Amino acid sequence: MNAIEHGAHFKATQHVAISYVRAKHMVLCRVKDPGEGFSFEELSHAAIMNPPSEPIRHEAIREQQGSGRRLRDPGNAKHHRRADLRRKR
Repeated sequence: MNAIEHGAHFKATQHVAISYVRAKHMVLCRVKDPGEGFSFEELSHAAIMNPPSEPIRHEAIREQQGSGRRLRDPGNAKHHRRADLRRKR
């Protein structure tokens, strides 16, 4: 959805390509869109940028930016229930 929204700007004339490789213990996905891209320096709000000693640092950065949402927030209740259902299977 991010690629469609931010890369293609919801334009039907733009294309988003999704490819994947499935292996026994992983799935690797690649999403290509017509957007300008980004640099890792701009990703301080993403979990991938957390140092090993601070595994949830991105949560605080997202809250400072006004975009933080935790699993216990009412807006995430449907995702939380879905995760609970998966655990019960």
